[in-house]
Amino acid sequence: MHFDGYELLPILCENYETQEKAEALAALGSLSSLDESMECPEGHTFESPEPGYTVAYHRERGEDLETPKHFTLNDAVRHGKQFGAEFTYLFQNGKWKLI
Repeated sequence: MHFDGYELLPILCENYETQEKAEALAALGSLSSLDESMECPEGHTFESPEPGYTVAYHRERGEDLETPKHFTLNDAVRHGKQFGAEFTYLFQNGKWKLI
C-alpha cells in the first residue's frame, strides 16, 4: 500500500491499464492510498484497511466526493504544484505516464 506518490506507476500500469479502469479509479475521488484493487471488500475501512485494496476518502471515510476535474497537461502540472504534489500521473492513449 502506498500513502505517497512515489512508485505508483507500476501499480497503475499493472492494475488500472484500461480507459475504463482509469475512469473508475478517478471516480473514487481523492485517495488516501492506492493499491492493486479498487474494490471494497467487507471489513475494509479507513481505520482498518484490507491489504491490497485502495482507500478512498469518500467511500471509506464518508467525506464529500471530490469529482474528477479535467485539465490540460500544463494546467494539471501547475495545479499539482500549487497544492504541493510531487508527482503527477497521466493516463493518455492507453498508457500511464509520470509527468
